[in-house]
Amino acid sequence: MAAYQKERIENAICFFAYEHHKRTDKHPYQTYIYKYLSFFEFNVLKETGESPLGLAFKAMEHGPVPPDIYYEREEIKSNLFSFDKQNDGKFIVKALKKPDLDYFSDYEIAEMAKLIDIYAKKWVTSKMMSDSSHKKIKAWDKAWKRKPNSMINKSDTFDNLFSKDENQLSSQEEHFLISASLEKSISN
Repeated sequence: MAAYQKERIENAICFFAYEHHKRTDKHPYQTYIYKYLSFFEFNVLKETGESPLGLAFKAMEHGPVPPDIYYEREEIKSNLFSFDKQNDGKFIVKALKKPDLDYFSDYEIAEMAKLIDIYAKKWVTSKMMSDSSHKKIKAWDKAWKRKPNSMINKSDTFDNLFSKDENQLSSQEEHFLISASLEKSISN
C-alpha cells in the first residue's frame, strides 16, 4: 500500500460525502460515493498517468465500484465518515467531520471540487451518475464488454497501450507504464 493511501481514500470519501451534503442538503447514497471515487480515479489517471487513490474497481452494472469498500462498507470504521444502512436497505454515507485536504495536491483538490460542481445538485440522480460513468470511463466499458462484474484493468484507460512503439506513447501513458512496473516489482 502506498504511503498515506488509507488516509487519502478516507479523506476523499469524507470530502465527497461532506461536499455533496453541503450542496444538496442530503447525505449521498453509496452509489454517489462510488461514482465520485471512480470519476476521480479515472480522470486523474487519464490526465496524469497516475492512480491517485490506488483503488481497484469492478465493472458492475451501474458502473465502476471499488469492491474493497463495497463489500466491507458495514465493517469500515473511520472517524471521518460512516456508511449508514437505511430502513429500505440502502446505504447513505455521512461525513463525520471536515476532510483533511493536506493529503492531496492542489490539482487533485481542484479535480474533486470539479466533480462536486458537476454532480452535487438536487436534481442529479445516482442513475444519472451511473449512466455518465458508462459513457466517460472507457476502462469500465471495456471490462463490462469482456465480462460483466469483472475487475477493471486501469491500462484500458489508454488506447492500444501495449501495441504502441515507445516513441508513440504520450507522457501519461509512459508515466502509467513506469508506475505500473514499479508497483509490480514492489509487490513481488
